[in-house]
Amino acid sequence: MAKLAPCFFIALIFRSNKKSNKADQRPVIYALTVYLLFVTIGATHLLIMRSSTAAIGLFYLPLYALVPSAIAYVFGTFHDNYKRQKAKSNTAPQDVGGMILCVLLLVGAFGWQFTELQETIVKNSERDFKQSQRNSAIKENKRDIDRVLAYQKGNEGEKLTEIANGTTDNTMLIPVASNRYASAELLDRLSRINNTGIRIAVSRNQNTTSSTLEWIFNNSQYSNYYYSDLARNKNTPELILRTLYEKRHLNGGIPWSLAGNESTPIDILKKLVNEKDENVIRHLKNNKAYSE
Repeated sequence: MAKLAPCFFIALIFRSNKKSNKADQRPVIYALTVYLLFVTIGATHLLIMRSSTAAIGLFYLPLYALVPSAIAYVFGTFHDNYKRQKAKSNTAPQDVGGMILCVLLLVGAFGWQFTELQETIVKNSERDFKQSQRNSAIKENKRDIDRVLAYQKGNEGEKLTEIANGTTDNTMLIPVASNRYASAELLDRLSRINNTGIRIAVSRNQNTTSSTLEWIFNNSQYSNYYYSDLARNKNTPELILRTLYEKRHLNGGIPWSLAGNESTPIDILKKLVNEKDENVIRHLKNNKAYSE
């Protein structure tokens, strides 16, 4: 079905080249203009959606654009007839009604597009604002935790567990999970909270045990978000590291992380040389486990 779009587009161009005068080309010009405009606006909308389904929309967009393009072609045909009849007689022809209907349909189609685009822009702005607030809260809570732990020499782990037990605020639990004093038991408990930020923090913490990292790998929705962090952690099981190597195309950070991880199997490290990526090579050179 998607092949219909380029075929229609080529057919219009071919038809336009065969026409001998501007009047005959009018429907084709209108159709091509509307087609390109609809695709451009639609692609802009899909590219800023931040959705995993946007790629599917881009695939079908050329096909959807055929509808307003066909309406524009019909409008151009009515417009041609209007011009011809107007030139023959000074009376308003019947084609005016058809032209008005086509205009209304096109206004509806583009109005819907612009409305969706505006809603996405507003939604992105709201998300960015909320994320900025969350990031600020996380940084502030991290500073507070560091200040508290500074007075708990030798008792940092217990105090951190106490802080975690006293809150359900994710902006507090994320810096707790990131802290170097977090115990393996606390990190395992935090990994069960269904929050991406907390699980990423747990995945990055070098105190997290292999069993906890394996649980995150097997049980997290959108697990590719965690892949680069799991590939970086020295405690990630070898089988998962090998699996991550096979999935390296899903996340650009996986090869870098594997190259810098001393727990990565030596045969995988040697294969990473073939990536021909400067960052991968740099991480390999700094990896004590790797040797030529």
